[in-house]
Amino acid sequence: MPSGFAVGAVPPVCARVLGDSATERGAYVVDASGDTEDIAWEGDAGQRCAVVLDTPGCEIDARSASGRFVDGARDTPGPSYLPVDGASGWAASTDGTRLAWSRDGGRTWQEHRTVLEADAGDTVQSTASGDVAVFFAWPQAEVTRDHGATWEVVDLEDALAPVLVANPVLHVTSDGLLAGVSYPTAGRPFVFVSTDPSWTRFERSDFRTARGDFDLGVSGAWLWTHDQGSTWVSRDALEWRHVVPLISSGSR
Repeated sequence: MPSGFAVGAVPPVCARVLGDSATERGAYVVDASGDTEDIAWEGDAGQRCAVVLDTPGCEIDARSASGRFVDGARDTPGPSYLPVDGASGWAASTDGTRLAWSRDGGRTWQEHRTVLEADAGDTVQSTASGDVAVFFAWPQAEVTRDHGATWEVVDLEDALAPVLVANPVLHVTSDGLLAGVSYPTAGRPFVFVSTDPSWTRFERSDFRTARGDFDLGVSGAWLWTHDQGSTWVSRDALEWRHVVPLISSGSR
C-alpha cells in the first residue's frame, strides 16, 4: 500500500502450536523507513480484519497505522469479476474486457469496457496496480493513469519489436512500468519491461529462475515471482533480489 505494507496477526490456532510470545503482537504496519507500529483498529474492526487483512471491507492506512471496517463492501462488483492480483480496489471481468474499481473500500464500483478487440483465437488481457490499469490486445494497449478518469489507446508494436516479444503476458506496476513474460515458439520464456512509464522503449531482462519459468505478480511498485522454495522481487524487472524464507527452529 502507499507508504508501506501491513502484516497480519498470526491465527490463534498457529499461535498455540508455535508457542511463541512474539505471535501475540497482532497486526502491524511497516513504513517506508522500515519502522513498525501496531495497527490501531476502529471499533470491532480488529476482530474482522487483523488476521486476514484483505477481507472485503477492511481498510488499513500505513501512514497512520490505523484500520477500520467498511460495512457493505465487496471485493468485486459482481460474480463475473475476479480481484486483480496485488491491486487492491481493482477487479477484472473473467473475459478480460472490463475493469472495475472502487474508491470507497468496495461499497460502490465504477466500470470501463475496453475498446480493444482481440484477434480470432486470442484474448484481451487486463491488469492494474495503484492508479494505473491496462487492457492489451496485440499490438495495442488501452491505459488509464488516473484511476479510470481518462483512457487512451497506444500502439506498442514498434516499441516491442526490438525485443522480439511473442505471445506476451503483461503486468503493470503502480509506478506505471509495463512488464511481461514473452513465450516464443522456439526458445525459453523471458522477462521484458518498459524503460519508463511512457512505454516508448522496452528492454529484455536477463533474469532467470531455477525452474525456468516466471509466474510474475505485482504488489504496488514491486514485481515478484516464486522460485523453488524462495521468491525474487524487483522494482524494474531488470535487477532482482533473491528472498529466501527464514525458517525458525520450531517451525513444522
